[in-house]
Amino acid sequence: MNARVRAGGLAGLLAVLMSGARHALPAQSIQLQASTAFAFDSSRITADRSPARLVGTLLRPRGVSRPPTVIFVGGAGPVDRDGNLVGTPGRTDAIRQLAESLAVRGIASVRYDKRGVGASAKAMLPEHRMSFDILAEDAATFIYEVRRRVLGPIVLLGYDEGALVAAITQRLLVADAYIFIGGPSRPADALLREQLVPGQPPEMAARIDTLIRAMRADSTVTTVPFSLAPIFRPSLQPYLRSWMRYDPALELSRISYPCLLVHGAHDLQVASAEADTLAKAQPLCLRATVDSMTHTLKRGGSDVAQQEPAWRDPDTPLAPGLVRTIADFVRLATGKPPESCGGDSLEAAARSQLLIDRPITKISPGTIAIFDDVYLGRYESATIPATMTDAIASAALAPPAVARRYGPTAAKCGLLRLSTAEALAADTAEILGAVLQAEQAAHSPPTMSLLTLLDSVTTQIVAAPLHRAMVRRGLPIASTSMVGDDTVTVALQQLKRETTEFGESTVVTTRVKWSTLFTENGARCRLRYDVMVLTEVRRANGKWRARRDDPELKSIGGCVPVPRPFSEREVP
Repeated sequence: MNARVRAGGLAGLLAVLMSGARHALPAQSIQLQASTAFAFDSSRITADRSPARLVGTLLRPRGVSRPPTVIFVGGAGPVDRDGNLVGTPGRTDAIRQLAESLAVRGIASVRYDKRGVGASAKAMLPEHRMSFDILAEDAATFIYEVRRRVLGPIVLLGYDEGALVAAITQRLLVADAYIFIGGPSRPADALLREQLVPGQPPEMAARIDTLIRAMRADSTVTTVPFSLAPIFRPSLQPYLRSWMRYDPALELSRISYPCLLVHGAHDLQVASAEADTLAKAQPLCLRATVDSMTHTLKRGGSDVAQQEPAWRDPDTPLAPGLVRTIADFVRLATGKPPESCGGDSLEAAARSQLLIDRPITKISPGTIAIFDDVYLGRYESATIPATMTDAIASAALAPPAVARRYGPTAAKCGLLRLSTAEALAADTAEILGAVLQAEQAAHSPPTMSLLTLLDSVTTQIVAAPLHRAMVRRGLPIASTSMVGDDTVTVALQQLKRETTEFGESTVVTTRVKWSTLFTENGARCRLRYDVMVLTEVRRANGKWRARRDDPELKSIGGCVPVPRPFSEREVP
C-alpha cells in the first residue's frame, strides 16, 4: 500500500504496466442484486464498443420518473465498476457505495467495468492500439446510452485519471454538468517525471527524461533499458503519447457547463496545490474540500499509516460530507427551479446593489452564494464550517450569465459571490503584478515602484492581507511618491472587477509618473510626465494577463534644464 500511496494517481496505471497481465472478474461477483431492502432498482447496462460491449450497472431510484443520472468514469489502471483496482490486495467499493448513496437520495447512476476488467474483459484491445482518446469515447458512448433511455439530465463524474477523461469527453458528447474528484492538474509527462526520476542515479534519471521528451514530441523510442521496459516499452508508448497530449487545466478551462471540483483534505496523492491550479483554470467551477477524505474517497487520517484501512477495507465509510456535497450539486445544477425563489432568493439589498466595500459577517439562511469558489446556500455542504463566514471580506451579485452556469435554480433566484480577505488580496496582488508587467513593457528599461496599496473599492479589511500577498509575490512597494530619474512610479487609483460568462475581467486605473531626458536645439532638459492609464486585466487558463491602453489623461510638466556632464563642458 505504501508504494501505491506514493504513486498517487499513477498507481493503478503503473501496477498494470508492470504486471502486463489481463485481469477479468466473474460478472456475478460485481453485480448488485435487486432487493426490496433498497430504495432503488439495479439493472445491467451495456455500451456497444469494438471489439466487444462494455458492461455496467444502472441504479434507478424508485418513484422518480426522470431522475438526474451520474455517469462514473473510473481512475487509472484496471478498475472495475465498483472502484477497485484489480490485481491489488484489498478493495474499497467506494464507487459502488457512492452510487448507492446517491440512489437513495433520488439520483440515478451508471458505473461500468473498464476494458479488460470484469464483464468488459472481452473489450480488451491490444496494447499498441490503446489510447487516452478511446477512454473518452467509452465514456461518451455511455452518455449516448443514457440519453437513449430518456433518463434525466446527465452529470459526468470523473475520478482520479477519470477526471481528465471526463473533461475531454466534452469534445465528443456533452453532459449537463461535470464533477471532478481527485484529478491531477498537470500533464502526464510532468507526473511521470515526478514519480520516476527522484532517487534515480544521474544516468538513469537522464535516460528517463530523454524517453519522456521523445514521447512528448510524439516519437517512438524502440530501444528501452530493461528496467524501464514495464513502463516505457514500445507497445505502450502510443498510450503514453496520447495521454501527454492533454493538459488537465486547459481541458477544464473549456468546460462551459456547471461543474464541481472536489478535493480531499487528507488526499496524499493529489496535493491541494493541484486543486488550486484547476480552480484557477476554470473559476466558474464550484469547489469543495471534504474534511478527512483520502484519495480513495474514504475517511482516513492525515498520514499513510492511518489511511491503511481506506485502501483495503470496504467497510471503511465514505468521507462525511462527500455524498451530500455531490447530491447537492446535482440538484443545484440539474433540478427544476422552484416556483418562487422565496427563502432561496437573494436579499433585496443584494439584488439592488453590490456589497463590495462593506464587509459582512454572515449570510442569511437560504442565500445562494459562492464563497471563495465554494458553494453555500440552500444546499450548504456539511464540510464547510459555519465559522468561515466570519471572514467574508466582500460580496457581489453575479451577472445572470454567470449565475446560469451554476444551474437553473441559481439562474432564476440569483447568485452571490463572496470572498475572504485572503482570497481577495491574493487575486488583487496577481492583478497588480500583471499591471506592473504591462507598464514595464511600455517603459523599457526603467524600474518601477508601486506607491499605493488600496483603491476605492477595496475595504480596509484587505489592507494587511494585500500587503502580505504583494510581498510574497515580490512586487515592488514604495512609501513615497517622489519620481526618480528613469524610474516609473505607479499609483493605484481604482480597481473594478466583474465576472462574465467568458471569465473574470478587471479594469485598473493607475496614475503613472516618470521622467525622461529630452534634447532640443542642443539644450538638455528633463521632462516630467503625469498620466492616467487604464489597464484591462483578464484571467485566462488560471493566469491574469494585462492589456494597457493609451493614457486617458496626460499631463507634461515643464522641462527642467539639466546641466551637461563636466566632461562635455567647453574648456576656456
